[in-house]
Amino acid sequence: MLANEKMASELLQKNLLYIIKNEYRSQKDFAEKMEIAPPTLVKILKSGQIPGIYPFFYNLEKETPYTMSEILSTDITVKDEESFSRDVSKEQADKLCGLYCFYYYDTAAFKGRDNKEAKEALNSGLLLIYRNKDNKEYACIAQFGMKVKEMREKFLTLGGGKLSTVTSLDNTAIKMKSYSSVHLYQGTVKITSGHVYLTLDYGEKDHAFIILHRPDGTGKYYIGGLGAMVSTSKGRTSFPCMQTLGVSRFNMDISEEEIARKLLLGYPSIKPGDKCEPLLKLIKQLYQKRLEYDNISENFEMELSDVYRESLIQGEVTRLINSVVESNVFRTFKISYIDDDEWYHFVKKFNPRNRG
Repeated sequence: MLANEKMASELLQKNLLYIIKNEYRSQKDFAEKMEIAPPTLVKILKSGQIPGIYPFFYNLEKETPYTMSEILSTDITVKDEESFSRDVSKEQADKLCGLYCFYYYDTAAFKGRDNKEAKEALNSGLLLIYRNKDNKEYACIAQFGMKVKEMREKFLTLGGGKLSTVTSLDNTAIKMKSYSSVHLYQGTVKITSGHVYLTLDYGEKDHAFIILHRPDGTGKYYIGGLGAMVSTSKGRTSFPCMQTLGVSRFNMDISEEEIARKLLLGYPSIKPGDKCEPLLKLIKQLYQKRLEYDNISENFEMELSDVYRESLIQGEVTRLINSVVESNVFRTFKISYIDDDEWYHFVKKFNPRNRG
């Protein structure tokens, strides 16, 4: 065997084992896709015997993002890792690939005039994260604006809730793109050590941006999380809009009301700090005797009625609450690790597989 042939044989063995591990359920499944017998595949993997172009390499190029030249001349494990940042491996990034349900609130109502019940206000959609076969970049497709019943039916039809291979996700992407009657958003996926960024575009007509936490867990795949979405509101108006978006790999076995309620972020744990000082000072002035408090001016009237005292305190409490809430609730819109973790356990709890 020539030196370059020996190297090609070694690379073939290494690369095929890598592809089977990351993109196929088993060696048997891979052999079926390549249209060869399982014993033939075993021989290739053990001895490095280079198979013929047809059917093996013909099917390999059709089913995977790699060419025959790459398989025989390149260590694709190194090449794949080079396309990622130092703190995110391909293995970690691949955990995100799959078909998801997602939930969010309808934005069509005018601000301050939303009188819908939770079930009526809840919208849902489908999100596919996959690795593009042609350019090997991570991409996403999303369908918005479905009611939960319709979304669940399409989710199951597309094979949602099952572990997917690269090939099956490509097929799911083709199916979603074939829905000519719906508005599909397509875009890119950026993955960092802490977050996942999804940029979704409906041509030039509409755009959405989603940020999710990326937990660095040991699980086989990403189950779901709570993210922030920036988009434009729907309906008669089109305003910049921010809201929470819940993502789940499973078709959760729970009512729409419960899902809608879970999308509401909990009230933040607020520490008012020195903002309470004016209120405490006022109470002391109103109820302490003149001799016990030196800073009270001589013309301060101590004989105030209880009603007037209560009115003064009520006014100061109202001012304090408004100031603290405004500072901690309305200045920024944050989804904490705690919010994300609570949604994760919510999804895990209501996975239909866990209910036997």
